[in-house]
Amino acid sequence: MGKIGIGDRLNANSKKNIIFAKDYRKVRLDPRTLIPSEHNKYSQDNIEELADNMLLVGQLQEIIVGRVDGQDRIIVGHRRTAAAVLNIERGHDEFKLVDCKIKEMSESLFMLTLHSANIFNRQLSDWELTNGVAEFTKYLAKARESGELTIEGKMRDYIANVTGKSTGKINQINSINNNLCEEGKEAFKDGKINFSTAYETSRLPEAKQHEVIENGELLSKDVREMVKEEKEKKEAEKKPGDDYEPAHPESITSLCYSCLYYSECNVKTGTCEKCDKYTNKAEAEKTEEQRYEEEQAAIDRDTKAKLRQQSDDKKMETLPSEAAAAEPKTHIIRLAAMNYDDVINGKKSFEICKDAGYKEGDIIEYMEFKEGRNTGRIFKAEITCIVNEHRGLTEGFCIMGIKVRPEEKKEVDLPGQMDIGGILRRRRKIKGVRI
Repeated sequence: MGKIGIGDRLNANSKKNIIFAKDYRKVRLDPRTLIPSEHNKYSQDNIEELADNMLLVGQLQEIIVGRVDGQDRIIVGHRRTAAAVLNIERGHDEFKLVDCKIKEMSESLFMLTLHSANIFNRQLSDWELTNGVAEFTKYLAKARESGELTIEGKMRDYIANVTGKSTGKINQINSINNNLCEEGKEAFKDGKINFSTAYETSRLPEAKQHEVIENGELLSKDVREMVKEEKEKKEAEKKPGDDYEPAHPESITSLCYSCLYYSECNVKTGTCEKCDKYTNKAEAEKTEEQRYEEEQAAIDRDTKAKLRQQSDDKKMETLPSEAAAAEPKTHIIRLAAMNYDDVINGKKSFEICKDAGYKEGDIIEYMEFKEGRNTGRIFKAEITCIVNEHRGLTEGFCIMGIKVRPEEKKEVDLPGQMDIGGILRRRRKIKGVRI
């Protein structure tokens, strides 16, 4: 599976089309065999109403399916699938096969696609959006770590583009997901507190968070005031010199001078190189924003390194020796006379045959045979697509799409042979019949 880069800014159209990539194949599948995602936490209401509507107008939209480890799992269309199954149970056999688009993918890309599809195409509640961003972020990180996906720039900015929200909104969502206690998340999910209250509560110490949740009647402005009071309290508790960062001249090698506990330690020395209580003061006092920026800078460096490596790999792929090996091959296939005209006229645009290593872009040279003898008629066609896996297709066989190359058509009279059309034309000419 090739890597994909998604660092570009997404506009409305690209957001809408991201899950409908060119790699998806159109197929018809039994809806009863499709596996609903247990991670689909979005609304599944009005199934019976949708089933009734499908009886009237049919299936208007395809079901998007990801094939993960041999399982056909639903990405988009959980309600459509449930409605089709309901209609089958009602006795409407025309729904035993439904229109789908399918693509092979990993677990991470499946989950990423599932959540991105629902974020793009639904009106979400604040809780659904917050939870969706958490899931999307988790699998985005997994896909990036596995090398399946590359992201240029900050992940926060990418997620903001995907959801159509501001970076400030994403920061608030991340604060809820990362800092709000489980009790607070449950209250937010159940609608007992709104988004603003959930965010302001996430900024409080955990003990204060429980106090807010237990109260249950505090508004976001009240919680905001509590946050302000906590901040002022912390500022008031600071001792003179707490903000002072001592200098670290290169001539001083002792760990003590950079230790958080330097001022209160009674065994500090000017020659200390190792200490079991050492805590770097500068690192310990970094703000969440500073830590986030450092993390993003590290990600950016890693991404740039991966992009350089991808560029080098691509250059290696185009080396002359390898480019020559990539030239299209020519395959010779015997074609029965009864099928010859249908194929050369484009009426029959595919072949089902044993897979002999055919590739898209290869050339097929067809030779017409009748009663075991070569008639002398040949033509060439280009392979436009290859399908190796399909329901009902015997293992080792493939479906091969072809496009006839008219400029390559030719007829050759072999000794003692003539096609039936030539014989008829000769007989009519002898009899003075115009053809």
